[in-house]
Amino acid sequence: MSAVEIYAIVIGSIIVIRICSHLFAKCQELFQGPAFWLTNHLTRTNSIFESKWLGSWSWWSVLVQSVLIGTNLFVACYRSLDIATAARRAGEVALVNMGLFCLGPHLAFQADCLQVSLTKIKSIHRGTTWSFIIITTFHIVVLKPTQPVFTTKLSKQLYGVIAALAVAGILISSIRPLRRPSYEIFLRIHQLLSVAALYAVWSHVRGSSIFAQYCSTAVIACLGLGVVAQIFHVLWINRMFYRGLSRSRIFRAGHAVCLVVDTPTPLRLRPGQYINLTIPGLSFCSLFQSHPFYVSFAQDHERGTRLELMIEPRCGWTSKLLRRAQAQHPAGDHALSANSYLTLFSGPHGRSIGVENYGVVILVASGWGLMAQMPYLQALIRGFHNGTVKAQRIYLFWQLNTVADGAAARDLLNRALLDDTFDNAYILSISIYHLHDRIGAEELRLGRRVTFYEGAASWESLIHNTGAWRPSRPDDHTCRNVADFNPSAFVASGRRTIVMVSAAEPIRGRVRDACQQHCSAQLQLVELDYQPQE
Repeated sequence: MSAVEIYAIVIGSIIVIRICSHLFAKCQELFQGPAFWLTNHLTRTNSIFESKWLGSWSWWSVLVQSVLIGTNLFVACYRSLDIATAARRAGEVALVNMGLFCLGPHLAFQADCLQVSLTKIKSIHRGTTWSFIIITTFHIVVLKPTQPVFTTKLSKQLYGVIAALAVAGILISSIRPLRRPSYEIFLRIHQLLSVAALYAVWSHVRGSSIFAQYCSTAVIACLGLGVVAQIFHVLWINRMFYRGLSRSRIFRAGHAVCLVVDTPTPLRLRPGQYINLTIPGLSFCSLFQSHPFYVSFAQDHERGTRLELMIEPRCGWTSKLLRRAQAQHPAGDHALSANSYLTLFSGPHGRSIGVENYGVVILVASGWGLMAQMPYLQALIRGFHNGTVKAQRIYLFWQLNTVADGAAARDLLNRALLDDTFDNAYILSISIYHLHDRIGAEELRLGRRVTFYEGAASWESLIHNTGAWRPSRPDDHTCRNVADFNPSAFVASGRRTIVMVSAAEPIRGRVRDACQQHCSAQLQLVELDYQPQE
């Protein structure tokens, strides 16, 4: 090939790439409207069916699940000569589905590998599992009468029965009322039954079609690779070979627990990310327990990174933390004098929502959902002072459930208010709704810029009503009536607005309805991975 030909190919490639990039941008603009409508009217719909046995289902989840099951049945029955052939092909389709929910031992690692949120990976896990169960039931019901008489020998038929029993055990143990008393026991049983089902399926398909053998082997290989990758990740992030392990100290913050973790090396943590924590020194069983927690506050120092985690004690592992907690909350380096525990952690996990390009940020929380909002609040205030974010106003609306929740969040809120000072102006406005009498800034020792409202928040009027106060005025720094706040006013003024929610399901549903009525490309609703269940 001559130099002229190479030159012509390079010039032509540059022109083709530029044309394709331009067409891609035009296609994005063309499909932006339908995609926005789809996002707001299908994926953000409220629950149409909610059960303590099967969880919550919306129109979108029902539609996706129906399409997934229908696709599986179509693939199994397409051009099948008879129903037995369709049933055998259904077994192969079930193997493919098994590969989707056996990518690794922990859903957080799967979400990080696929670059999706934990909520989405849970939906994928649940959807593929239901499809696997239905298509496997079709496989068993059709082919069982054609099989020879059952024997207890180690045969393909026996392994098939073992796999079916393991899947049934997984399904029964996944029922919410059964797993709620001890989630750790449920999780270990779930993982053990999954491994047993996978091995039984691999043994069941030996001697079958080449595709089934290759598919089952690939699923086992992917699971093994995921386990090895997770082990190496934990070893690397904890620097176990040459830097020593992290140390954690436990303090009381009212009726809550403040866990201070000092890592041996600096940890790159973005807002909205969480870590899975293990403290072997609490008890023997704690060595096999890991719990995810949002990082409420992070600060780098010369030895590494100090993380503060606010934990709501309930039962089991968190109640042990409360019993081991010191009497005082750490306010400085004197926390180093407290008893410390060796700590293992993995992460940071999860995706960080980009809030830098929004002019108005609205944070809605109830109960302990505030802890998921605090990292974004701190990052926004820090970025505003550094000139790296476009936010002009930040609104935090918090539904306070108990006085203990307010006492636990006191230091975090006061720290945010203290940081939010720049030339005698501020961009943060905090409104707290409570159901208790005689609760105010004096009782909780919060700053003067925190406004208290008695009673439950009227989220509809909070979103819909337009009052005399106009957020587009640059000289306004306080909201005279929080019930008159309307995000659509920001949209009308040209400011991009994001509403981030970490609240109980009734509040999330009402916020969804209000945001859908003010549907606009300038208004975005985001539900965080952590949602309180009260």
